[in-house]
Amino acid sequence: MEKQKVFSLSEVSLHSSKNDCWLIIHGKVYDVSKFLDEHPGGDKVLVDASADGDASDAFEDVGHGTAARSIMNNYSIGVLEGSDPFLVGGYPQSLRTKDKKASSPITSLLQFLRPLLPVILLGMIWYYFSSKGKMPQSP
Repeated sequence: MEKQKVFSLSEVSLHSSKNDCWLIIHGKVYDVSKFLDEHPGGDKVLVDASADGDASDAFEDVGHGTAARSIMNNYSIGVLEGSDPFLVGGYPQSLRTKDKKASSPITSLLQFLRPLLPVILLGMIWYYFSSKGKMPQSP
């Protein structure tokens, strides 16, 4: 594995224009200057993210898939000084995605029933009022 060039935050921050745009995502530094016109979200998104410093959260919030992550490899130019080698290039899988088995069966059932509650409640109200006249009267 070849040693990657290390950049300081101040050095990366000098590259935040449309003609010269570097991004920090998960401790890696990317020169996306040549990708700006190709980015589906437009160049402004990348330039703004570059000016904000670390773009990791913005990158994850958009929900980029494996294709985007693969494209990023073409633009990698090094790592950010002081980055945790464990996290460089992305969060570990266990931190990036929620464990699908973590929700309990009760929680799953309640999530399923939640949209049905108004319908069930209306049905109970209708039943109560429609059967009110049919109840036997006490003497």
